[in-house]
Amino acid sequence: MALKEKLVLFLKGVVMGLAQIVPGVSAGAMAIVTNIYERFIEAVHSLSPFTEEKTEVGFLVTLGLGMVLSFFSMALVIPTILKNYESIIFAFFFGLIAAAAVSTYWKTTRVDEKTVLLASVGFILAFLFSGMEPLGTYHALPLLFVAGFLSVCAMLLPGISGSFVMLLLGQYEYMLNALSQFWIYWIDITVVLGGMFTALFTFPGVIDRLLKWDKAATLSFLIGLMLGALRLPVRRMDIGPGVVANIPLLAAGGIGLFSVLYLELLNR
Repeated sequence: MALKEKLVLFLKGVVMGLAQIVPGVSAGAMAIVTNIYERFIEAVHSLSPFTEEKTEVGFLVTLGLGMVLSFFSMALVIPTILKNYESIIFAFFFGLIAAAAVSTYWKTTRVDEKTVLLASVGFILAFLFSGMEPLGTYHALPLLFVAGFLSVCAMLLPGISGSFVMLLLGQYEYMLNALSQFWIYWIDITVVLGGMFTALFTFPGVIDRLLKWDKAATLSFLIGLMLGALRLPVRRMDIGPGVVANIPLLAAGGIGLFSVLYLELLNR
């Protein structure tokens, strides 16, 4: 892998790591935006002890470094950024997710009853899930394991983010605090990581098999997930009356949308 390719892949990992820590944006959606989703799923699936697929070590290490560095470096500052610029950030990610859905639609090979049905199912599931309210603040170890497992499953799907799953289960702020005081909460963090690695070794295989079974149908379901998940950034935006009051939001959303579509057109 050439140095330039490694740098580009590292930056894609940075974008995915940043998305994973924002509660409402999926790293899977950013993988679609950066045109590495299928390769990403196959590479992660190759880590599983239950597969004989060849592991792309260079790809995973470079992408993983970007994700990890971005995730942990932003874990300390993202709450402050969201507090001050929440609407702008979610408007930008709204544009990114919408563009990812369009980009994925361009990759589908057909539109029929099967793909439309699966897209509808994905939309309904994501729309209902993104409208749920966070649960209580219960931090038992089994729940932390489940939260870690589901967060990675969500990360790999281009819809609801893993951080939103943590938020929904009442673990998001708790784990951000735990990361800043690792020496106190190391057991809790270890349990969450255990759930994450369990999902990492199992769930990509499910997605990989679905893509090989019927790529168009699977992508249609993913499109539905992304479109339904748009409900979450809309809920997090402070939308004012009239067009003028929302110019910053429209600009941020437009930048997210058109930057991705422009890159997709260049690739095509």
